[in-house]
Amino acid sequence: MCLDVGVQFCKSLAIYLALTTDAAVGYQLTALDSYLPSYGIAYTTGMSFAFKIIGPIFLSMKEYEYFFKLARVYLICAFLLVPLIIGCTVPFKEGLALESGQNACEYAGSTECVPFFTNVYGPNVTGGRFTLFDTYNAFAFGSIVESIYILVRAIMLTMLEFRYIVRSTGVALIFYIVAIILVSLVQPFAKQAISYWIAIFVPQAVLIVLFLCSGGW
Repeated sequence: MCLDVGVQFCKSLAIYLALTTDAAVGYQLTALDSYLPSYGIAYTTGMSFAFKIIGPIFLSMKEYEYFFKLARVYLICAFLLVPLIIGCTVPFKEGLALESGQNACEYAGSTECVPFFTNVYGPNVTGGRFTLFDTYNAFAFGSIVESIYILVRAIMLTMLEFRYIVRSTGVALIFYIVAIILVSLVQPFAKQAISYWIAIFVPQAVLIVLFLCSGGW
């Protein structure tokens, strides 16, 4: 439970800080997050459920060799999603930005709300630095990390490595604290949507490394 609570706390804190900085910054995060399940995560979620069913069967039969072979196959499949995610998102970031943030267009019709629209899409939807178009440059990173994390987490939970998971979560939180301080203070990326988006997935990235290093794959 501490693992899921810790990861969710990191995400919630980043979104809260983004919203307190600027509503447009928080809007960009929610726009990216709304499209996250469609790229990679939908596949690894199903794989994780399958592994949680098949993996314990091998462990109960003491077929440890088959268990780790199965884990390797699933991990290979997860990493094969990396080029697919990149190929489906990076070349189409403009279209994804326009589609996921289309609700912001409502703000273009009001003089008071034009600054919000400009911060999301740039003047007259021309884009620019730290707009939604620019933030989508980091979308693939979040999707890749989250997709691999879901499967690696399932493997670790199946092996019942709870003590190691708790210690790893503590380490990941330390890295997150450093990351959130950097993205909040260091210019020129301080308090920008792309910075907060990357910080959200720092704990998962650290956990992936720690979990893979523990398994002796």
